Amino acid sequence: MLTATFLFAGYSDYFQGYGCVDNDEHVECLLYASYGRHTTLCDIINQLVEDSWSGCGLLGRGVAKATIRKALLAMLSDTGREDYESGALVECATDLPSLTECPDCKTKLEDIDYDQCPECYAWLDQDESPIFVVVLDYEKGKS
Repeated sequence: MLTATFLFAGYSDYFQGYGCVDNDEHVECLLYASYGRHTTLCDIINQLVEDSWSGCGLLGRGVAKATIRKALLAMLSDTGREDYESGALVECATDLPSLTECPDCKTKLEDIDYDQCPECYAWLDQDESPIFVVVLDYEKGKS
């Protein structure tokens, strides 16, 4: 049986960490997704599914991506699943501040997620990107 539990959304400096279990009964792993001001809940779920493929190791134990997606969707409330289907922005993304102008050259910026200024190429995000963290718990021998 596979379950997913939300742990954290925010800057990684504030994430307290999590000690994953791996024993005869079950194995846990963390999934990470980064987000910006225009990230949807669907984007987050898709990133988490992809992270399970690259870093989690559960797929090597015979757990399919579809099963992981199902567990991730099951952790959401009914409203969350509606937001996933509708393409709504994830709530933590809407709380992020946006720059209206480049601090170096003062170029006006549109309301999109920029990594660099389109005019002078200065890096706009001097901070780390915020992360969304979920723990997957795979109970061995149960479906």
